[in-house]
Amino acid sequence: MESDILMKRYNGASDKLKRMVLSSMKRDELFDVLSNDILILEYGNQVLRNQQTRKHIVSQKMRALASVLLELRKSDPNGGQNISDFIKPSKFDMVVEAVEKRCAIVENDNGGSCQYKFPSFAIKSGHDFVWITRIKRSQAIRQGDAEAEEEANRYLQLHQAEWHVKVASAAASTLNVRKCEKVVSLPSVSDLKKVSEHTRSQIKSLTSKLMSAKPEFRDYRLLQKMTLARLIVFNKRRPAEMAKLPVASILNRPQWEKCEINELAHNLNALEKELSKRYQVVKIVGKRGRPVAVIIPPECSESLKLIIDQRESFCIPAGNPYVFARSTSASFLDGGECLSEVLTGLDLKAPETINSTKMRQYAATVSQVLSLGSQEVEWLASHLGHDVAIHKQYYRLQESTVELCKVSKLLLAMDRGKVSNLRGKTLDEISVDDIPVFEDEQIEESVAMHQLEGDNHSDEQGKQSHHDPPVLENTSSDNHSDDERGTQGSEDQLVLENTSSGKRLFRKQKKKVPWTTEEKRPSSSIFKRT
Repeated sequence: MESDILMKRYNGASDKLKRMVLSSMKRDELFDVLSNDILILEYGNQVLRNQQTRKHIVSQKMRALASVLLELRKSDPNGGQNISDFIKPSKFDMVVEAVEKRCAIVENDNGGSCQYKFPSFAIKSGHDFVWITRIKRSQAIRQGDAEAEEEANRYLQLHQAEWHVKVASAAASTLNVRKCEKVVSLPSVSDLKKVSEHTRSQIKSLTSKLMSAKPEFRDYRLLQKMTLARLIVFNKRRPAEMAKLPVASILNRPQWEKCEINELAHNLNALEKELSKRYQVVKIVGKRGRPVAVIIPPECSESLKLIIDQRESFCIPAGNPYVFARSTSASFLDGGECLSEVLTGLDLKAPETINSTKMRQYAATVSQVLSLGSQEVEWLASHLGHDVAIHKQYYRLQESTVELCKVSKLLLAMDRGKVSNLRGKTLDEISVDDIPVFEDEQIEESVAMHQLEGDNHSDEQGKQSHHDPPVLENTSSDNHSDDERGTQGSEDQLVLENTSSGKRLFRKQKKKVPWTTEEKRPSSSIFKRT
């Protein structure tokens, strides 16, 4: 198949595009369209230079343009056969209609904006058509074709002016609605703990087997997978980035303990000093060529060394630069597949939540529990491989618990008009004493019940019989029985009672306080005179 592809000309396709993309692409109507379109082939060449090993993305983008071209041919059979024939200002509206058909547009009966079944296709198509129009303009400039250059420039002007209004706005609206309706589920602590314990025990066991007299390739491959899965879960790293860990990065990693700055070392606490001795760090290439750190836990240090030392014994090609290398080619293992295999044999509550994106969202979300400063947030975002803005907007989800317990305090303070009393306080420092929460019956009942539970635990003598409703009283300097109640003054108390609907509520009740001797004296003198 590959030899047939290479023998054909495919005018405009580079040898790399033929070998890496076209040779493995599905043979169908879309392939016939794109393989005979010079502009789409040149587009594939340029995308492949940017994506490097991510050849499936190049294939998807080329096939997406070919699908729009098929729709354009159906709409205007005499308009042309190549996509360049439709990149004209007079054909712009036709391109919009073709993209909408591919997105399966759904009209809103309520008069709102229309919705798309495939909104991401609409957004991506906008970027793709801008890119391919610029290619047409560049080719026209090289060929001295002033007419084609003018067509491309005027098409770009129309695209920049109207694409957002006609296509992108509805697509973004659809995505936002789906995001609001989507239930966000993050990995559970128990599941992550099980995965961590399983991979660590397997790495230890497999390392012992490979150090025996007769190591087997099956154990070597399994050790590769377990180590890769462990590094992905521990570092919350993207699987493709972690799978491309180079051998040179491990062998030539810096000895940080030898080049550390004394001032920094003296300022580390005991835990940080111990971690710096037991853990190691290497740099790899992350998304968009950004260098990112990989922290290697102790159990992986020995397994990585063993994987590298025994490469030759298990016929790993010498030219393969990757630690998690395949034995049959110069490529690497699929990190996502390795993680899925590890999860398959475990009894987990929600294994579908343990993937790269979810774990990265989990790390960014639970970090809100800590009082991280701006520098610490930047460290975490840098480790995850993105800047702080992306970290806050796309990865750090507002977990319902955080929003309920933290944000509700601020909202309640604003609702009660008590924000001015909280000047200089953090959300964690705001207590129940700062906000008059007893104006809300449900909060009142909850707080009162917590106080009852606390009193029951702390003072055994304060327990009440289950026959009598519990009473919460404000503290008073004098303790009086019901028989001693007078008519002067009163104090509030909370009494638990059952309503007609069966709901148990706390209501406020006045407790009468008897007159003191000093209070009785003036009235007694008046009565004596009469």
